[in-house]
Amino acid sequence: MSAMQPPDQPERSKAVDVARSPLVSAPAGSGKTSLLVLRFLRLLAHVEQPEAVLAITFTRKAAGEMRRRVVEALAEADKMQAATPYEAALRKAASEARKRHPELADQPARLLITTFDAFAGMITRRYPLAAGVGRLAPTERAGALYREAALAAVEDADDATLNAALAVADGDLDWLVRQIASWLMARETLLLGPQNSGTDPEIMAAVLLNFSAETLKSFVEEQLEYLDATKGSINQALEILARGRLAFLEEQKSAEEARKDLEALQDKGMPRDLGAWPRIRLALSLLLTKEGALRKAGGATRNADFVLKKEDREELGAWLEAIAADEQVVQALALLFFAPPELDYDEDTRTRFAALYALYAKALRRLEEVMRARGRTDFTAVIQGALRALPTPEEGGDPSRLERLDAQLAHVLVDEFQDVSPVQREFLARICYGFDGEKKTLFCVGDPMQSIYRFRKAEPEIFLRLRQQIARPNARQEDGLPL
Repeated sequence: MSAMQPPDQPERSKAVDVARSPLVSAPAGSGKTSLLVLRFLRLLAHVEQPEAVLAITFTRKAAGEMRRRVVEALAEADKMQAATPYEAALRKAASEARKRHPELADQPARLLITTFDAFAGMITRRYPLAAGVGRLAPTERAGALYREAALAAVEDADDATLNAALAVADGDLDWLVRQIASWLMARETLLLGPQNSGTDPEIMAAVLLNFSAETLKSFVEEQLEYLDATKGSINQALEILARGRLAFLEEQKSAEEARKDLEALQDKGMPRDLGAWPRIRLALSLLLTKEGALRKAGGATRNADFVLKKEDREELGAWLEAIAADEQVVQALALLFFAPPELDYDEDTRTRFAALYALYAKALRRLEEVMRARGRTDFTAVIQGALRALPTPEEGGDPSRLERLDAQLAHVLVDEFQDVSPVQREFLARICYGFDGEKKTLFCVGDPMQSIYRFRKAEPEIFLRLRQQIARPNARQEDGLPL
């Protein structure tokens, strides 16, 4: 094979075939952005209007870089070098796209290269009443909104609810407010968010309030079963975290009582026996932060009572990413983390935890009021508003808006697909309403090394589920294309 021809050229050719809807696995250095640019230009040459091709990235920086490269290719098409197969293909695609759309030389803004958040914002501005966010301006710094809503919920709570919730927080009001605010920030993917199954906070509160001890034990066992999906990753992460905690205790000359349990976690991983509940809770305290969020490798420092070598930290990051990939596992970990210290708990304990979730339900409602009062919103509200503005017939909604969007869009390209959230996946499905996978295509590309297990899981599940939502039964179904 010629040195000019990459060994994965057959896969690259399929990836830019405008009649295909492939999922491309493209690790760092494989030319992912170049592939996106080439496919985008090829698609431009096949559509009547430039706005029929939509490219979605996760950051404005990435969108800006792709736009720059597309505009540059259109402007320099006749002057491009063609020393490699890619350069030759890029020159041909740019020339054909420019010939089809000469107006782009003076109107580059017609190129639809944007982010999830920005495109969702376009939908909400087009249908403000249906979206329910009005003309609120989204902000990337919504922390003050979350804290104000959480504080308002706490201040509005009756004495019984507040006192019960404070008992969970060991009387720390600031911790309680921060905890509720963190749930509001993470509501797009958090188990307590209204868009996830069985997680309405008021229902959750009622369920917890009425748990019997046996019900709780069954519930905990069910959550432990969910962890089996990433048991290997969890145990690998625990081995490193336990070793790091033991190293910290040794450094501090501490006679930590949990040393024996830490050694057991290091050697044997997460227990499944409810008789080892204290050790399970210790494992959860290693895997999760005090707020119940999955720990980041960069947060496993001396300040968090860990001493890790550089190579351990790097390996830990990969395992934690693998765990984060499975949303159900993350939900199960959080539920277990906030379960009572004793499984045979009394009525007072049930009441305390139910109060905590009830405050979150109140904070969700107050957040909408705070956003309206401040004239600002966050990107989670924007994308949820976009979903409300684009109801499906299955939801009993008028599909006319989806049909109008379908009439505009013919091809969608998605970068960094390994990081697509469930809400973004649903948004994609509605953007691609009526696509057939051939005349109207969806192209997704991601970096498996950025989310090692997550991306692999996305291929058979997330991506295929998305294609099932948007493709007609006779549409061509493509396998993943590794580069």
